[in-house]
Amino acid sequence: MLAGLAAPVAAQTPTANPDGSYTVPHDWALKPSGLGPGGKFRLLFITSTKRNGTATSIATYNSFVQSAAAAGHSAIRPYSAQFRVVGSTSTVDARDNTGTTGTGVPIYWLNGNKLADDYNDFWDGSWDSYNRTREDGTSSSETEIFTGSNSNGTRQNPLGASQVVIGNPVAGSNPIDMGRGTISYSSSSVSPFYALSPVFKVDTPPPAELSLIWTETIPARPQPLTKKNVSVTNRKVGKEVRESDYGTTNVFFYVRTERLHSSKLPFRVCASGNATQSTTTSPQPEDGDDFQVVLDGVVQGRCFNSSIPANQRYKRLAVTILNDDRLEDRSRDMEQVILTLSQAPGSPLPSPYRIASNSGYGKLHLNIVDDDFWQQPVQFSPAEYELLTGMTIPRSQTRRVKEGGNSGRVG
Repeated sequence: MLAGLAAPVAAQTPTANPDGSYTVPHDWALKPSGLGPGGKFRLLFITSTKRNGTATSIATYNSFVQSAAAAGHSAIRPYSAQFRVVGSTSTVDARDNTGTTGTGVPIYWLNGNKLADDYNDFWDGSWDSYNRTREDGTSSSETEIFTGSNSNGTRQNPLGASQVVIGNPVAGSNPIDMGRGTISYSSSSVSPFYALSPVFKVDTPPPAELSLIWTETIPARPQPLTKKNVSVTNRKVGKEVRESDYGTTNVFFYVRTERLHSSKLPFRVCASGNATQSTTTSPQPEDGDDFQVVLDGVVQGRCFNSSIPANQRYKRLAVTILNDDRLEDRSRDMEQVILTLSQAPGSPLPSPYRIASNSGYGKLHLNIVDDDFWQQPVQFSPAEYELLTGMTIPRSQTRRVKEGGNSGRVG
């Protein structure tokens, strides 16, 4: 086995597209340069290991090159079961075994140059590049490859016969049939093999946008659909917390992008809404404050600038819930924080990045339920309650009240 390569492992093959191709990311490690979204290609390598050519079943040789692929470059391991040997037996032609009839797609050396524009070019007796590579993407020095095939991919002194045709991937020679049917090696000798990948298709890159999203560590509380709390019904834009959770609750959110960038991506976040924001860093915020926005451990103001670091996909921020410790107007028992993402002034995003235009991704809503009115019991008489609030209650009724930081049970 080639030094430094992992032992073959069973690969889980991704699902093929309806046309038989396999979609790979736009930034896939082995994607040939110059191919854009939708571009199709195949990869060829020479096995670093060798074997004889005495087996008569094409499945034996397919299994051999698949094992090499499974131990090769990490990018091809998931597709190792789909590699095929470029070889013929007495019953199967190499062009049929590899699915290289018709026009086809360009073929490249694995982690290397293009060697054929299409299938016809692959079988015309010469290649565009002889900078051959192995399954790990490094250079190969092998020059005698078992194929058992004519230049056009049909059988000639095939694998399993006493003598097997070899190819010579060197400029000026024939990479499939070195002697055009006149040169062959004993099948009992050992030689490497060509392995051809399935058809790969380049995926469309993700949007180059910056957007806002809540983390899913704190799920939105189920709420009926009403005008007051309509935002919390959409998990992408709304969440709900309670003031009574203060001291323990940080609601995290991300400024994120699906596409990596080699430099930082600047942005601006502004907080608004009818909830009261604290911008103080003192241990005890004002009694009337409902929340703080915290970035990297620092309390932020209403609007602030930051950036997604280079080669990262997100920046995490937090809304820290505070307890305003006061009896509020009951019409404001649902206080709202609105976070809006925008371009940082004076720091434009590099092309093609932009701020998400969809309001569900450029703006977040957080509802804070003012439930701190009903808290720890302290006894008040009905007369004291009437004096404090101006409201009367039946002597038999038990209620909890909260005023100036004192919570009580009245009865």
